[in-house]
Amino acid sequence: MPTEQKYYLPEGLPTPRAQRDGLDKEFWEATRRHELTVQRCTDCATFQWGPEAICHKCYSANMGWYKVAGRGRLFSWTRSWNPPSGRNTGAVALSRIAQGGELMRRAPL
Repeated sequence: MPTEQKYYLPEGLPTPRAQRDGLDKEFWEATRRHELTVQRCTDCATFQWGPEAICHKCYSANMGWYKVAGRGRLFSWTRSWNPPSGRNTGAVALSRIAQGGELMRRAPL
């Protein structure tokens, strides 16, 4: 009977850990000013979420932040529950902003 692997990574490779990379810094600064900003490629004008170092469409590294009106269309949402505790832990929503980009966000309830 084969033994069960504990990790999917090759032997000796360290387990990845989430760490802050600073890509979302401008987003959080804008929220403190009660503004909604979305990352946008300065070469092809594509909006993208979440923040990345390169554009998902043209692969340019020329990324910037663009203030949006905060209006758009909600496509779907769901509540997330913590089954062992029965607590409502928040909501996840998928929306398209009026300027054309899509956002997926988790919000506490």
